[in-house]
Amino acid sequence: MSTFQTKVGPIAFLDILGYKSFIVRNSPESSAEIIKSILDGLDEKTKSRIAEAVGTNDPTQNGFLHFKANFQTLLISDSIIGHMPIDSSLDTDTKIYAWAYFFCAIMIIQEMMFTSGLPVRGAVAYGNYVSEKSLIVGRPLIEAYEKSLEIDAAIVTLAKSVEDNLRNSIDGNSTFLEMLNTIVITEYLTPLKGESEERCYTLSWIEHLTPAAKNLDDIRQIVYRAFWGHSKEISREVDQKVFNTEKYFAKHFIDQQIKANKTSKEKSKQL
Repeated sequence: MSTFQTKVGPIAFLDILGYKSFIVRNSPESSAEIIKSILDGLDEKTKSRIAEAVGTNDPTQNGFLHFKANFQTLLISDSIIGHMPIDSSLDTDTKIYAWAYFFCAIMIIQEMMFTSGLPVRGAVAYGNYVSEKSLIVGRPLIEAYEKSLEIDAAIVTLAKSVEDNLRNSIDGNSTFLEMLNTIVITEYLTPLKGESEERCYTLSWIEHLTPAAKNLDDIRQIVYRAFWGHSKEISREVDQKVFNTEKYFAKHFIDQQIKANKTSKEKSKQL
């Protein structure tokens, strides 16, 4: 009889781009310290970001933070795995808190890795899995891994299993759908290897980066700094990933500008 308990929930597989060059051109001690500091600071950063989003004194913070202990990460060579069980029997509001916490945590890992000069690509999948300490096994891990290998940019997408679960379990909840459409996910024609493309939902953390960018030239510099961080080299085979990432960021930046201009015009009309 198995001693393992099956869990159900999302798993994110994040592939650190340029990892080989990073390891070759930096000492093992400094390499480990950089990544460890990011993962060690994740809880506080997530808590701070949730407070920023909902308000410091908002009681819904407790709903989000209830899941802090459930979220786990594993660092395996050039990959970061994030996972969190979400019980299918939970009521709709609690599921919303759980998914929101998971998405927030993964986006913060993306952000902290990118701004630390270690951009990642990856995918999030959903399903049954088993985990214990440093062990994790399950189909969603394979789905997320295979999906991540297709992506040709520093982008994290949602696999079909996640989309299906969100539609089937929380469909119709306007609060959750509004959150997804504004601060969590962006639908984007995602570049894949082999010069193909696929319209996917992507985790959109970039609003926390773009305030530092005043124009599209800044976006280019930000992307290059991330790919060249820690004395990494950008070979010709990586050029396309850099370009695709810059394009993705530029699209988000332009969309933000359009949204800001629209808001400004609406406010002017009210005066």
